[in-house]
Amino acid sequence: QGQIVLKNNSTKTYNGWTLQFDYNSTINSLWGAELSSQSGTKVVVKNPSWDAALAPGSTVTINFIATVGSDKNTPTNYSFS
Repeated sequence: QGQIVLKNNSTKTYNGWTLQFDYNSTINSLWGAELSSQSGTKVVVKNPSWDAALAPGSTVTINFIATVGSDKNTPTNYSFS
């Protein structure tokens, strides 16, 4: 089980954001956002359909449950847009 807290430190409001990261396990369930895709270690998560905007200073907490991969590292190589 894991958790990612995403905080908008910019002065821009993001409408329809996307978070990409590498994770060495298969995510079985995710809440707080929508799991868009997972291919190998590449994971794409999008804003929840009920809340597209991420205002300056706001946070989104993404919780997930995953199977154990070959290592138990946290997600890496984050990319946000």
